[in-house]
Amino acid sequence: MDGEGMNTLLASEVIERTARRAVKPRIFEPVWKWAERNVRLSVRTTNTPGQYDSGWIAYTRGWQEAFSNPRVKEIAICAAAQTGKTESILNCIRYAIAEDPGPMMWIMPAESLARSFSETRLQPSLKDCPPCAEQITEDPDAFKLLEMHFKDCTLNLVGANSPAQLSSRPVRYLFADEIDKFPEARAKEAGALELAKVRTTSFWNAKTILTSTPTVESGQIWQAYLNGTRHKYFVRCPHCQHEQELLFPQVRWPKDERTKPGAEWNVDAVERLAYYECPACRHHIEQNWRHAMIRGGCWKATNPNAPADRVSFHLNALYSPWRTWGSIAREFLEVKDSPSGLQNFTNSVLAEAWKPVQGEAVSEAQLLDLRADYPLGTCPAKPHFITLAADVQRDCVYFTVRAWGQDEESWLVDYGKLPTLESLNEIMAREYNIAGTDERMKPIKGMIDSGYNTQAVYEFCSASRGRIHPAKGWEKLAQPVKQATVDFVPGGRGGMARHIALFHFDDCAFKVELYIRRIKDRQGPRWHIPFNIGPDFIQQVTAEKMVERKNYRGVPEQVWHRSHKDNHLGDCEKIQLVQGYLLASELRKPATPPLAPESTAPQGQHNIWQTAPTRGGWVGGWK
Repeated sequence: MDGEGMNTLLASEVIERTARRAVKPRIFEPVWKWAERNVRLSVRTTNTPGQYDSGWIAYTRGWQEAFSNPRVKEIAICAAAQTGKTESILNCIRYAIAEDPGPMMWIMPAESLARSFSETRLQPSLKDCPPCAEQITEDPDAFKLLEMHFKDCTLNLVGANSPAQLSSRPVRYLFADEIDKFPEARAKEAGALELAKVRTTSFWNAKTILTSTPTVESGQIWQAYLNGTRHKYFVRCPHCQHEQELLFPQVRWPKDERTKPGAEWNVDAVERLAYYECPACRHHIEQNWRHAMIRGGCWKATNPNAPADRVSFHLNALYSPWRTWGSIAREFLEVKDSPSGLQNFTNSVLAEAWKPVQGEAVSEAQLLDLRADYPLGTCPAKPHFITLAADVQRDCVYFTVRAWGQDEESWLVDYGKLPTLESLNEIMAREYNIAGTDERMKPIKGMIDSGYNTQAVYEFCSASRGRIHPAKGWEKLAQPVKQATVDFVPGGRGGMARHIALFHFDDCAFKVELYIRRIKDRQGPRWHIPFNIGPDFIQQVTAEKMVERKNYRGVPEQVWHRSHKDNHLGDCEKIQLVQGYLLASELRKPATPPLAPESTAPQGQHNIWQTAPTRGGWVGGWK
């Protein structure tokens, strides 16, 4: 048979299959019911293999039923991590492929994530589902990681960091995962989510599913949740039948010698003894009641003004079968005093938007209240170690030096302005007196903001052989600090590329930690300055305040505004907190004299400063 005849046959098969599907009676049923009949989970993709059962995560039935509802166009799921939402969304994809096909797109924050997800989870789950496996063609080239051609539809996976891919094809089903990590609008182009949504406009029966843990109030998932029905999951108290949403303030634990024998919480005891208290009858609800409560629960819309075709859901980790109420209480106690720890708990566990405190700049009086009885150039107590932080400008370099003690307590021992980057070597070699002793110590680690004159910073840090690292702040980051490896060519062009560890950090989170918590509210680890601190330091550390502005979508958001042109010493102190974050585990150990970088640790002694300059970076060098 010639090629033309083959094409005619293939076309006729497609027409015949489409016609059969069109006249076949449609039986609409919730996705979760279809999945319980057709989906079998494999050990390749889950730690709970076997026939899919929605009963133990009954709350996922809500958005699966919404997907089956032809009147619903957009579903937004604002949920905590590890709540079973991904598997339930996979049910929606499997259902669409087998029962109601149409072109589909799954978007993740980056293409690398999409590729890994497809290989390890999506494709195995489709092959393990008989109705979907029947739709896979025999041509292996048609079933690629990022583009899967089925008999009746196509599924593409793309990264939100690829605008061309987002705007290249029309889709009926749009699945957007972790949308708060998507790139937002820029001067020349709309945001990733807006670009993708436009692709659905040519389908009258299009559906969009948005999922993410929230970040801030102006974040995309929180706004999608607020603009929808705002469904919340209600359960009944086993003692009084009071209907309620599970909320973290109702998680309680005894406050006695068992849980707090001294100044610190015994987190093991808290995790073991925590319970949920009904706000109506005050009875203790033990953990073993939760499964029955969730199975008998129901979703209730709380926004009567929402469009009927826009459904949104909110779910925190108190419902998750993978978390106990005690483990959540423990996590709260462990992170509440760490930089951005409370924000991460609020986002990833409570599934709530973080609300930074808006207010005036730190006052001089508030900063001066942190003065301690020691002079500049002296450590008032023997520290674990001393660190340097620097901020590079066009014609100078600002720096601060901090001594770190037990439990992240720190003292400013030096600061100033230098003519060149190379001048920092003098500071790294400078020895500081330890009050009451004959001992002297010098900085043993350092970090430089690489936002300006990046090439020079990379070259200088590389020459330090692991003692000093570059750092770069970002407006939004999924975690407080993220280590990466960057390549650079000494001199700018030609020659062999070198590798260096670069630390990305959440700029807003560490500013809140420094200006609001440490200085203004005096919370968290103690943060000291010397009694003879200079007016230049005071002026620069009080130069920023948080203000409210509207973003490009007209949504209010809180940003840091500089009220004085020079805030460089404040930026140095912020970078010091980044170092404190990285050193936190070491700062909870009893103080011991740090070893010099050139020394060899005696057998059996742990030298945290033996770092490899091109691999492992800061944290990896401890191991």
